[in-house]
Amino acid sequence: MKLREYQEKCVLTVDELPDGSRSIVAMATGLGKTLTAANFKAQGRVLWLSHRDELVRQPENYFMEQGRSFGIEKAKDRSHGEDIVSASVQSLVRRLVSFTPEDFDLIVIDEAHHAVAPSYKKIIDYFHPRKLIGLTATPRRGDGIALGLIFDSICFSRDLRWGIENGYLADIRCLRVKADFLLGQVRKTNEDFSLASLGAAMEESENASLVAKVYVERCREKRTLIFTPTVSTCYSVLYTIQKLLPESEKTTLAVLTGTSDIEYRREMIDRYKKGDILAIINCGVLTEGVDLPSTEIIINDRPTANAVLYEQMIGRGIRLAEGKDSCLIIDIVSRDWREKKICTAPSLFGFETETLSPYEDEIQEISEEQANEDLEEVVEKTAELNAKIASQLALIFEKGDPFFRTIMDDVEKKKRTGCQALAYAIKRQNTALSIEAEETGLYIHASHRDSYKRVIRCSYDEQIWLTDPDEEGRVTARFELGMIRAISEPLEEKELFRLIAAYLEKNARGYKNLWSCKNREKWEKQKASGRQIEYLNSLFYTDFGRCDIGQLSKQEAGDLIAWKLDQIAAEKIKKREEKWLEKERGRMDDDEYRQWVEEVQKKQIEDEDRKRREKAAWPRLLEKIKMELK
Repeated sequence: MKLREYQEKCVLTVDELPDGSRSIVAMATGLGKTLTAANFKAQGRVLWLSHRDELVRQPENYFMEQGRSFGIEKAKDRSHGEDIVSASVQSLVRRLVSFTPEDFDLIVIDEAHHAVAPSYKKIIDYFHPRKLIGLTATPRRGDGIALGLIFDSICFSRDLRWGIENGYLADIRCLRVKADFLLGQVRKTNEDFSLASLGAAMEESENASLVAKVYVERCREKRTLIFTPTVSTCYSVLYTIQKLLPESEKTTLAVLTGTSDIEYRREMIDRYKKGDILAIINCGVLTEGVDLPSTEIIINDRPTANAVLYEQMIGRGIRLAEGKDSCLIIDIVSRDWREKKICTAPSLFGFETETLSPYEDEIQEISEEQANEDLEEVVEKTAELNAKIASQLALIFEKGDPFFRTIMDDVEKKKRTGCQALAYAIKRQNTALSIEAEETGLYIHASHRDSYKRVIRCSYDEQIWLTDPDEEGRVTARFELGMIRAISEPLEEKELFRLIAAYLEKNARGYKNLWSCKNREKWEKQKASGRQIEYLNSLFYTDFGRCDIGQLSKQEAGDLIAWKLDQIAAEKIKKREEKWLEKERGRMDDDEYRQWVEEVQKKQIEDEDRKRREKAAWPRLLEKIKMELK
């Protein structure tokens, strides 16, 4: 790719730096730092150092076009002496022994404002490059730590204002929207607002209603990025916007957070670039390392006093694209935003918040009351099962326990969607089972295991499995409690439940929401947390895609997580057995068959030995439980 005039000047400046230089190239987002740096001259190998997956892979095409070999050091990827090694800081800091200090002539640090972190410093101190060059759009840090600890100069600089005035970046238009929350009681950490405290203050004011109104009125047909402080606020904004949209537009929004699966993140960003997704609501994900030039609007629903962070967020929308000449920045601000020195678009250009900048052609304030009045007119309708969800539900019900099939008709009549339908099915069965242990207050769940059809969940990874009562009404239990593995003797059901309840009261207080009937009632009245919602979407994405699960309670979400983890474990066991069965059907020679027989025999011996040890452990566990009862 042909370099622009200022990029050629930057390359020449870096190439003429004396050996031993440690310098920063400061270019605003959208001015082409990666392309420019890919043309720096090196007398040997180059190390490209980044902290995110997207940044590690970003320079590959530029170097490959030059005919230079390109290797990656990240997670499972390993380099093999290539001309260019692009490494994640998290991986390379653990693999320094694989390299010599003189391996690289040039080291380039992308997003160099992170370079003062201990992991970066360990890598920088290990290598002895001829030149060390840092790339950043913001050659300063929000926490005030000086980059001079690593770099000795800024050799080249082109800022945001320069890029806009010279036609290399999109013009900026501004809209400021005043919300009904205050920042006076919000805690601060590292010179900025605590995200948890900020998110709580915003949610208490029903901030999502305001953002939804702004989105529907200003953004719904344009590519939009929305920044929020927490996972919970992400989903509050998502579900509130969806209430205002027709069914056909509900799936044009996506949520990305720090816990989103990397493959899912790539898929959503790709769909956004293609136009299938029109808006991405995110927290802490899209501030760096992502090129989204088609973005026409930024909604900043994450008030910050950190100018560096603010510029990074706004930088996602200022790249030029076909048919785009400007980017609208919508700042959602608190009532006391001036007193708290909150960054807004004019401050990007050095203007005081009270002064209009040349790039600010509109300032408007929409009241929270007005937004809520409009929302009250919206009639919320439950979405019908789409074809994918219906087929996936039918498949799950067919594979699962018989009770799932018996209530399928009822689920379809209610038009529940995805996880909501599954949560309803599980709740129906679990409620029926829990009646058996009502006297002791234990809540019993359905199990996927063949011999143990019921389970008491002590935590998400600790369970007590129960057989059905035999002819004499006795039950056998298998305990999986941390390091404890024990199989009980057949006991009278009520006596067994009494023992288990006593044990859990003493040893599993933190998870009463899973096994205590009384505590479950409390959780049924609370909405699922943002963390639960994100985890559920990652677990069920292959089944339903990303679907609306915002109406679930904390209790339903917890049961769904436990049910899915149990199902995954059961499927792993089944696949292992199927693999053995395939081998047994004659797909091996004599030597392979003998090896397979030995493996099966070894597993049988291990299983028998495990059962003996678990039976032997039962008296000790029983004694411990009885002591707790006293």
